[in-house]
Amino acid sequence: MGNRLHDKRLFVLEHQDTSVLDLQAKKTEYSYHDGLADMAQRDRISHGQRKMDQHKAIEELAARLRAARRGGIEPHPATSDVP
Repeated sequence: MGNRLHDKRLFVLEHQDTSVLDLQAKKTEYSYHDGLADMAQRDRISHGQRKMDQHKAIEELAARLRAARRGGIEPHPATSDVP
């Protein structure tokens, strides 16, 4: 009888330990995926900002070129070969 109680208690303790480890593993996995999602979001924002900056620079250069053509002003050397 005592041996059977010992086996049952050991089984319960092992089950509790396994449950705790499973919960810790899930928590770690969720944290990992949340971190990946945050990094992906920051990357998308950064990419969008770079694209907006590029478009703004292109528009500014195009405006300078148009103004230079209208006013007979020499365009900036970096844009002098643009038609």
